[in-house]
Amino acid sequence: MKEWWVQVGLLSVPLLAVYLHIPPPKLSPALLSWRSSGGYFTYKDQNIFYRDSTGAVGSSDIVVLLHGFPTSSYDWCKVRGASARGVGCRQQTLRFLPPGDEQTDTGGGSAQGGQCSGGVSAVGTTGLRDISPLPLPSPCRGAKLFSHRPFPHSSPRQEEKTHKLFLGVFGGWSCCLLGNFNLLRFSWSWKVLCGGAEGSVAIRGCALPQTFPLSAPVSRIFNAFLFQIWEGLTQRFHRVIALDFVGFGFSDKPRPHHYSIFEQASIVEGLVRHLGLRHQRINLLSHDYGDTVAQELLHRYEHNKTGSILINSLCLSNGGIFPETHYPRFIQKILKDGGLLSPVITRLMNFFFFSRGLGAVFGPYTQPSQAEYWDMWTAVRTNDGNLVVDSILQYINQRKKHRDRWVGALMSTSVPLHLIYGPLDPVNPHPEFLQLYKKVLPMSTVSVLDDHISHYPQLEDPTGFLNAYLNFINSF
Repeated sequence: MKEWWVQVGLLSVPLLAVYLHIPPPKLSPALLSWRSSGGYFTYKDQNIFYRDSTGAVGSSDIVVLLHGFPTSSYDWCKVRGASARGVGCRQQTLRFLPPGDEQTDTGGGSAQGGQCSGGVSAVGTTGLRDISPLPLPSPCRGAKLFSHRPFPHSSPRQEEKTHKLFLGVFGGWSCCLLGNFNLLRFSWSWKVLCGGAEGSVAIRGCALPQTFPLSAPVSRIFNAFLFQIWEGLTQRFHRVIALDFVGFGFSDKPRPHHYSIFEQASIVEGLVRHLGLRHQRINLLSHDYGDTVAQELLHRYEHNKTGSILINSLCLSNGGIFPETHYPRFIQKILKDGGLLSPVITRLMNFFFFSRGLGAVFGPYTQPSQAEYWDMWTAVRTNDGNLVVDSILQYINQRKKHRDRWVGALMSTSVPLHLIYGPLDPVNPHPEFLQLYKKVLPMSTVSVLDDHISHYPQLEDPTGFLNAYLNFINSF
């Protein structure tokens, strides 16, 4: 009888071959809609995706949105919630405060066929005036969570045995396959759970973030997740423009390729020329990776570089503006400096590890839904983008090398400057980052969002983010 490790090795070879050739997930209807509403322009033989929307009548203001890493322009248009009157459920959980506690709100909801309805009682809050309170459902008993199983005709006990056997035989490769196969992924579906005790109600199934602590005001939760940033911007600006940088989203992702912040800045300038806006003043709104691109654009503008765009204002958010207060995630450090190991890791990357790595930089109460994680992962996998992540991550080293150039641009500019900051960010931690920012850039204004908002403020608190940005725009 052959040694067990020989048998495992023989099994691993075909599994590895299958794993490395798993096709990217299909685009969701939301991603398809986003792509179909945009277009492409060519920059040095590379096809760059962008979207240009005409907004407010009577306004001549233009805003260009620069996304972060590893996501895409779709960040700016995700609907982080829906009307409490019943639009697509999100398979998430919300718990209400029991009666008698401070800031108590009550609500109820149901989830049937992907729809949800609910009611809120919001005292002293804004943004909910169009939502009339709905009657609470009567308490129900015995409602439990259930899941769509990958083996729909088996019992939970049989599933448990099957999973153990499957994982035991195939080991780590099975975990990788589960992380990538769209058909085998675990998607939780929630039933409505109504507390038996009078006055305590929990909604499972509505378009809301995962379980909130009992101290979280429901009014704030509804207010934060019933909004879409893109639509809000089109009500203020004449044109709202976003693009996928090369290597991101629906844009080309060449390999091998030397990805650099300088190239991305030139792509933004190329898009502005393509749209005939070269002589128009542009408001830049950026996040993370986009912050560094915006810094390079600002440097070119301040030094009157040929082809530079005319910057009217700049708003940054949760980016590694200062290398000394920027703490990349462990996997980012490995990928950017991993040498021959990096290509191996990028090929083994899957949804399971991607979603957990990305979830670590979201706040505990503002985690994306499974559908949102899949949209982000699909955007990365499109055009084999997972294979260029290590090349793109060289921007971290570029930040250190060109710190004086990019920080100096912020220090010397006369352009109105603002920062929107999620203080729970582990990548640019509070208070270290904010203290340095205020010290180095005292002329900049700052908006600090709620304590539970982390690295993706535009996704975690779209209402607060948009309000902060519009207050800045309207201040000059």
